[in-house]
Order: sequence, then structure tokens, then C-alpha cells
Amino acid sequence: MTTLLALAPFSPTTAQESYRPPYSKQQSIDTIVIHADSTHEHFMESTERIESELGVSEYGERILSFNSTLESMEIIDAYTISPKGERFRVEPQAIRTVEEEISGGAPMFSDMKNKVIVYPNIEVGSTLYLKARSRQHLPHFGKEFFFHEVFSPHIRYENVVYHLIVHPAVELKISSNGMQGGLFTPDAQA
Repeated sequence: MTTLLALAPFSPTTAQESYRPPYSKQQSIDTIVIHADSTHEHFMESTERIESELGVSEYGERILSFNSTLESMEIIDAYTISPKGERFRVEPQAIRTVEEEISGGAPMFSDMKNKVIVYPNIEVGSTLYLKARSRQHLPHFGKEFFFHEVFSPHIRYENVVYHLIVHPAVELKISSNGMQGGLFTPDAQA
């Protein structure tokens, strides 16, 4: 059994260096627990700061996509922190599961779903907090685990951490381009 994790950043060009993104990821901590049969849990915790008026209008909703046949998605906690430090919890009715859309906004009737979180009281300088869990009960590729992440040049990333907890029977292979970090084993600390 082989496991592949791929991470790929984009390098900014000179024009992009002066670009002000609509939002920035202050912190993103993902913990993925991979079982011997390649099923897994993915715990996500993030804070994103709204940087501009475009961020207010475009990013007041957070969308998490998932395949309802293969996995379940649960929102554990979500709230807005105003620039003054006030906390506004996302109410349960502001979290909904919808069909994924095809072009033109029509729903596509498939196993692909979106969990939509609508944040309240957003303004420039607000911080959006999310804690969620995905449980993959049926692997995408037989007994193979696969995960990938692409980092957009249009977003500022301040602190992104991935923790992979892998069952000893799983052979782990990591592919990354331009990323810091690597394989850590507790035995290597001794």
C-alpha cells in the first residue's frame, strides 16, 4: 500500500509582490490520521483575515467540498472575530449542505456536495475561524491514500502546518516542490 501527499506552491512574480490579497490565511493547521486500510480523518483548523472590500464581498462564505459517498464532513465550530475583538458565532442555520453547481449556477446531481458556512458581521480586518472534520470511510483509489494541496499566489499564507499520523503498515511517499519541512519520526528525535 502506497500513500502519496503532494504540495505545490506558486512563486510570486514582481507584479504579484505588490498585490494586496482580498484575504490572508493567518493560520491553517491540518491533521490527517491515515489508517491501515487508507481510510482517514482530516481535522482542519484555520483563521483567515479579511484584507480588503473585495474580501468582504467575496469571502464571507467558506465552501468545503466533499464526496458524500466516500466521506462525511462536519463543521465543529465557526465564528467571526471583528477588528475590535468581538466574536460572532456562525449559527447552525448559516451552515448548509448543498449540491455542487455546474457552470451557470445549476445544481449538479452527483455525490459531490459543498458544506457552505456563511460568516456574520464581516468587515475589513475581520478574522474568520473554522474548525471542521472530514471522515473518509471509503478511499478514492482502492487501498491507496491520496491528498494534495495547491497554494495560490493570490493569497498570503502566514502559517500553514500539516500533521500526518500514519499507520505503520502504510508506506508513505511525499512529493513537494518549493516547500519547507519533511518526514519526521519520533525515533529520529532520540
